[in-house]
Amino acid sequence: MKRFNVKKIILEIFAVLFLSVLPWSSIFAASTLIAVSVDGQPIVFDQPPVMSQGRVMVPLRGVFEKLGATVNYDAASQNVTARRGTTLISLSANSSEAQVNGVTRTMDSPPIMMGSRVLVPLRFVSEALGADVKWQAYNSSVTILSKTGGVDLPYAPAQTSGPFQLSLTSPAPASAVPGLFDVTGTTQPYATVSISVTSDMPRHGFLGMSGPTNVNVLNTATQADSSGNYTFHVNASDLATGAHIVVNLSASNSSGSSSNQQQVQYSRQ
Repeated sequence: MKRFNVKKIILEIFAVLFLSVLPWSSIFAASTLIAVSVDGQPIVFDQPPVMSQGRVMVPLRGVFEKLGATVNYDAASQNVTARRGTTLISLSANSSEAQVNGVTRTMDSPPIMMGSRVLVPLRFVSEALGADVKWQAYNSSVTILSKTGGVDLPYAPAQTSGPFQLSLTSPAPASAVPGLFDVTGTTQPYATVSISVTSDMPRHGFLGMSGPTNVNVLNTATQADSSGNYTFHVNASDLATGAHIVVNLSASNSSGSSSNQQQVQYSRQ
């Protein structure tokens, strides 16, 4: 009679049950490269950022120390504190509640443990410290402007009311552009610049050209830097050669004023 190894069978059953409940979405998210920069300076992490419940999670140091915050971690209680100017934030691993200057606030995604490291929600902590955060989904990147924090001086100069200028530097109007190209220009410092990129020709399909005749390539916004410079990265690589590309640009400032609008046309190389 064949003898069964009961211990081995039990271990195999537990292994199957364990694998069936693993958070595979989190594992896949951890393999996605997420780039983070503060005031134009890329941040290098020893523990890469990950996505958790749709939020970018980063190690508690690095970004926040770059913002001028003092960061402390109590391993026993798994409590994190970050102070910048007069702002004090306190949060704990696996808790969705945070204290900001003694006021309780709820986070969409609580801090998580990865090995011995605590990862905290990037947007929540950065904005609580007075920074401006922008997520670019098309290339999985986060840009942070330090702005103000506590008693720091204002990051942006006062913006006056009334119309202001928005100009385009490149590409030159009516030129042929490659699949990946940058739209650059200048406007009022710290103004919010919006871009809409569309095409009236179909994309490449599996069996040739297919899909809608009107394609939305990009629709996003960014903030001009202290010199008024702005840059958008456009990915038109799946448009057919010769496709007609239309770029619309506009800008607004914190005073509610608007710039002139720019509309330029290109063709896909």
